[in-house]
Amino acid sequence: MKRKPPETKEVWIGRIEGWRASGKPQKEYCSEQGFNRNTMVKWISTLNQENKKIDPKSEKTEWIELTKREPMDKTPITKISYNGFEIEMVETFSEPFLIKLLRVMKKVC
Repeated sequence: MKRKPPETKEVWIGRIEGWRASGKPQKEYCSEQGFNRNTMVKWISTLNQENKKIDPKSEKTEWIELTKREPMDKTPITKISYNGFEIEMVETFSEPFLIKLLRVMKKVC
């Protein structure tokens, strides 16, 4: 019985990017896509270490401005808690912005 060849770095970079873009939990995404979550975790760690070896300063902190304000109308608000922070969103929030915000918060918190 032949073993299948190891999957390439490029394959895993694509899978990791797909997972990040999906906004789904890692476990759920891996299960849906049919690959092992532990292998993904290993590849994420390996790729992070490679990036640090290439340029340890390449991981720059990205800051975004946040302002607290009261809702302008009675638009329904969704509240989520993340890493000790509470985020309030109106019903028409921007999903890409929320994903970007959570990634930044994960890096700095």
